[in-house]
Amino acid sequence: RLDLALRTLQQASERFPQDVETYYATAVLRGAANDPTGALAALNKAIQLNPGIRDRARGDQRFGALRNDLRFQQLTSNP
Repeated sequence: RLDLALRTLQQASERFPQDVETYYATAVLRGAANDPTGALAALNKAIQLNPGIRDRARGDQRFGALRNDLRFQQLTSNP
């Protein structure tokens, strides 16, 4: 199921490359799939498209597994 969801989000990001929510959802799912590098790459893209997502991610409990990752902390800290 997770693979199907990630594949669907990949297709959506190709079709709608400016859709922040697609990248954010990908970050959440990749984090849940124990893929921190993929999660952070997708989250980085979402933040590039909408820097306000940074605050949302910082408070999102679904990123709990990444919270102690220095890369996540740097990505979600205020610029």
